Amino acid sequence: MRWGFFMNGNHDQYVIREKTPGIWVLKARRLKDGGDLLFDAYIKDLDQLGKIGTPVSLNNLELAEVASLIFGLAIEDLFKAIIISKTYQLAKGHDSIGLSEKAGITLTDEQKDIVKRLQTHVIWCGRYPIPLKETEMLVKQRACENPFFPLPLQPNERPIFNELYDQLEKSVD
Repeated sequence: MRWGFFMNGNHDQYVIREKTPGIWVLKARRLKDGGDLLFDAYIKDLDQLGKIGTPVSLNNLELAEVASLIFGLAIEDLFKAIIISKTYQLAKGHDSIGLSEKAGITLTDEQKDIVKRLQTHVIWCGRYPIPLKETEMLVKQRACENPFFPLPLQPNERPIFNELYDQLEKSVD
């Protein structure tokens, strides 16, 4: 008897979490806050690099990729929250560009470039040294004339990212 209660409670919690946009927004906030901590540590070491000239003693220069992974998950969760608020259905997958379209959000070219790169960090670049297919290794991005290894979020792009994040959060009904 006792275990049946917990099983039904788990199902109810799953359904509530699946269909409640505010829960997805809260998760996005937690992810963004974690990404901000990592990105701030990266920025601090990047500033130090200009002063000391050698990266040997700097431990946080590689955190931009991890922060980009976490920022990508935050943006993905916000797109999903918007979709849930409009359709009461959970959209699955990590295709943030597709999720933005499904959410009815029009991205500027700069935002689309950032979201595409963050999406790449979620799918593979923030987690693994290579993608599943060699053909997915190079990505077309605004900062490079030719396709290149996916760049993490850059310090000069952070205001654009923050503005997009705030816009998406406010778009959740």
